[in-house]
Formats: sequence, structure tokens, C-alpha cells
Amino acid sequence: MQNLLLAVAIAFTLLQGGTGLKCYICEHDCETVNDDLEQVCPALFVSIDKFRSCTKTVNVTSAGVRTVRRGCGVGDSEACQTTMHGKTTHTLCHCRKGLCNAADSFKMNVLLILLVAVGVVLNIYIYI
Repeated sequence: MQNLLLAVAIAFTLLQGGTGLKCYICEHDCETVNDDLEQVCPALFVSIDKFRSCTKTVNVTSAGVRTVRRGCGVGDSEACQTTMHGKTTHTLCHCRKGLCNAADSFKMNVLLILLVAVGVVLNIYIYI
């Protein structure tokens, strides 16, 4: 039973990564999204420690001018990183779930995390 749960979690992960990831793609005036912006990301070769992602980039200048871009990318964590480029604040966010770059914040795939956690816990109990 434990091996079955682990196999399901692994298969879910592989299936999720193997299908075309759909993201909102927009280079200009991307504050809001609509169905016209939905596109399947191109296939990318990704190293084992990274994943294909939807991205959202927000730049805010010192004058308060905000620009938003949405697209496809490669990430190493489902998180946002903020850096300064001159007087502009640059925030880049990566997420894994299809069309996840629409929201103001990204949510992790709770089901996947739960399945992997259950598999790990059950495997620990098998070997104790």
C-alpha cells in the first residue's frame, strides 16, 4: 500500500511535468488577464533541480510606475524574489500549476505536497 501511494505521487509529478504547461503570456499592459492571453509554453529542457514554470514579473520605479509581465520560464522554487535594478524594484515569481501566473500571490500545489508527504511517512514506518 505504501509503495502504491509513493508510485501515485511520483506518477502525478511526472504527468504534471510531462504535459504542456499553460500560462498567461503578456509583455505589455498585463495588470489583468483574460482568455486571449492563455498559451501553452514551449517545451524546455530542464535540469533535475529546476522545473518549467509560469512567471509573473512586476517592476515598480521610484516614481511609482508599475509594469507587469507574464510568461513561461524555468524556476527552482515556487516563490517570488525581489531585487533592485537601479531605482526599480524587480519582483519575479515562479509557479508550477497551469495559469497560476494570474494571481497576485502564488499557491503551491497542496495535493502534490500531501501525496509526497504521505508516501515519505509511510516509507519511514515500513523501515522502522
